[in-house]
Amino acid sequence: MEERSCDAGLGAMSAPSPPPPRPPLPPPGVDQSAWPAPPKCPGSALCDASGADMRREAPKVFDVVFHTTTGDVRVRAWRDLAPAGADRLYNLARLGYYDASPLYRVLPGFVAQFGVAADPSVSAVYDWRKNSPGAILPDEPAHASSSGNAKHWISYSASYDAATGAATNRTAELFINLVDNGHRLDAKGFTAFAKVVAGEDAVDGWFAGYGEMRGACDLHRDGGWVCDGPEEATLYARGVEYVNSDFPALDRIGFVDVDVDPSGVDGDDGIELRGLSHSSTSWLAIALVCACGIGAWVRSRRWQRAKRERPDLEDDFARMARQPLARGPTQTRGVEMTSHSPHQSRHSSMQVSRNGSVQSLASQGAPMGGELRVESSGSL
Repeated sequence: MEERSCDAGLGAMSAPSPPPPRPPLPPPGVDQSAWPAPPKCPGSALCDASGADMRREAPKVFDVVFHTTTGDVRVRAWRDLAPAGADRLYNLARLGYYDASPLYRVLPGFVAQFGVAADPSVSAVYDWRKNSPGAILPDEPAHASSSGNAKHWISYSASYDAATGAATNRTAELFINLVDNGHRLDAKGFTAFAKVVAGEDAVDGWFAGYGEMRGACDLHRDGGWVCDGPEEATLYARGVEYVNSDFPALDRIGFVDVDVDPSGVDGDDGIELRGLSHSSTSWLAIALVCACGIGAWVRSRRWQRAKRERPDLEDDFARMARQPLARGPTQTRGVEMTSHSPHQSRHSSMQVSRNGSVQSLASQGAPMGGELRVESSGSL
């Protein structure tokens, strides 16, 4: 009989058991039957990046709902932050570009990246190295109200131009900042224009076990991630078939909905975009009230000074009020008072006749002049 030492037995008992393998996607509970077939070329408007369907202008604010294997993720985009980038996302999403595509680069403490189409005939159109007509977006500077690459904000992934030290060649790949990356990405030209406003837990659940993409291992060694993820060129060349065979644990986007009127949808957007915020009207009203109060105070001080210089002014008005009304033609002098509202200036004229009669003229609406300019100080 073979003898086994106590130490050997202890070692065998204390060795940690490997975690159970994650089942291939779709995981239990995900009904893939509702997923539409991903588009292919030819046959889709996505195949022509410069075509009219890909150049439609997006609404000023719109939501994109990504139905992923861990849950729904609602993303809100503001066109003023990056018009070209917002238009591209709007058109890609409504035409099905992201359907059945993988969430192929999830780096906890940094970013989650996606945006290579499931079918390689479509993703090839938006591979910046092929330089298809209209595929590469123009570079866009950060908006004055931008929060930059703060947590849960979204920018386009881009190649890095060593000559300029900036990101460029944006096409269709996006990344979600999982932490505040402004200090490391803003200066490189990654322009944030959208934000996750619901479904943060679903983002946190995306599988991250493969770590960094192969071929990008040297980009962020300080993160400590393994480097077993997909290889970018192969992902573009083979699409979701490559993911099925080599990376079955990756989560995916099943399909996407576009909400062009998200005003009634609850979402923690956490922004107050200058000129576009929902609360800008309230701030404008407060500013106008303050301005009117200041104006009244100034007029009061001027009247008091006038009374000190001409004490008889008040006596004239009091005397006119005591005189009986007279018939016949009168000479009048007008006293004009102006009040401001957020939308118009209303001028009311009051005429006081020398015989003491007071005649009120009809108020007239007029556009508010440029004497008062109020700019919301909100920021993203």
